Amino acid sequence: IRYFQYEGDTLVRQGLAVAEPFHLSYPSLIEDDGVLYMLPEGYKSGALTLYRCERFPDRWTPVHRLLDQPAIDATVVQHDGRWWMFYALPGPDDRAMREMHVAWADALTGPWTPHAGNPVRTGFMDARPGGSAFEHDGALYLPVQECRPTYGAALRLLRVDVLSPTDFRATQVRR
Repeated sequence: IRYFQYEGDTLVRQGLAVAEPFHLSYPSLIEDDGVLYMLPEGYKSGALTLYRCERFPDRWTPVHRLLDQPAIDATVVQHDGRWWMFYALPGPDDRAMREMHVAWADALTGPWTPHAGNPVRTGFMDARPGGSAFEHDGALYLPVQECRPTYGAALRLLRVDVLSPTDFRATQVRR
């Protein structure tokens, strides 16, 4: 994972934040108890690893494996007293682009429990996570990728209407 630092529109510094022997992408930043973490996708490692920031932006230490699954585009958010993770899994027939999985935990470092209804959402139009989840006016929103006619063809915004360890419902509110 590389970082780029700008002042206005001028690049003033760039460098390496995290290097691994496998591809890393989709670096989500998460704050928990005043500590900054990064959760990059490294699905070819076969796991999902959380990194703690030692010095921003260029020193990160792997601290915990959140999942022993090759989660793709994992998006983690704290909501209603729990941590929630939305992610895709690799597989045949473009599984990573057509299935949304959810897991939950009481602490960021887990243990993480897969949602009883996985996959909670299917289809190429709005199942793959596409950015940081956020709360607005008490509701949880999740950006997702439209993967037809191609990967990342557009972004859609889901409002999460029901989220529990056994139930998930969401409504598209924007494309």
